Amino acid sequence: MNARSILTVLVGLASSTLVIFAAQAGSAEDEARIIAVMEQMDAASARLASMESAMLSRQEEIGQAVGLILASEAGLPDDLVAGREAEFGRAVTNLVRTFQIDASYEHRANDALVKRDLEWLQFLSDKGLMEEAVAHDIKIKTPLFQRRGELIRKTGNAAMALDSMTDASCFRDMVVAGGFTKTALQISYISPYTEVLAAGTKRGMFTITEQEIHEQFTIPTLQGYGAVLGVNVDVSPWNEDRLITISVSPDVTAAEPLQAATRP
Repeated sequence: MNARSILTVLVGLASSTLVIFAAQAGSAEDEARIIAVMEQMDAASARLASMESAMLSRQEEIGQAVGLILASEAGLPDDLVAGREAEFGRAVTNLVRTFQIDASYEHRANDALVKRDLEWLQFLSDKGLMEEAVAHDIKIKTPLFQRRGELIRKTGNAAMALDSMTDASCFRDMVVAGGFTKTALQISYISPYTEVLAAGTKRGMFTITEQEIHEQFTIPTLQGYGAVLGVNVDVSPWNEDRLITISVSPDVTAAEPLQAATRP
């Protein structure tokens, strides 16, 4: 082997060794960072567990006390949670616990529901089942909405349709985090998925976007509800502010009782 060949081999060996050392160093740094993060999470979990245990040991008293404060501040009867003080205390404890979690992002009251919603929507997107899911969602609510639709046609009160779509379900819990406003025929809210979706996307959990959710699920689902209820539903297009507005109005093609009731 000549001198040039020997030099080439030596340089190659040295380069390989440097690459291995660099990789090991990088791995060590990554491992140290992961360990540090895990230790912080463990410490936070311990604090949460201690706080939760203290609150749950007095959940009935907490439920009663918070219920009385709410009633007093709002000028309502003091029996808001009468007979269910312990259950309410547990709900308050869960809420307070959630507000203590700020790893990756500040968790909100609706965090668990948002995560479950995103997991399901991602599955539907991956399997190409979004349209079928929308149709199923509308179908399963049809018996309830049909009864409410009959009442809307008799009274001409289209506002009942908006309440039907947003009150008698977890919908309002899903959007409570930000920007919720309501009038008789319109509600607005900030799309609730951004923070959880961003954190999950970084970890490879999600590929779906908020805009896709809005256009492929939210809009057709709400408009399908409106069709069963006998009203027109208008949902704002996706925008950079992530503000979603849902408006309802009487369906001009509906049966005569509704048209008659809405005439001046």
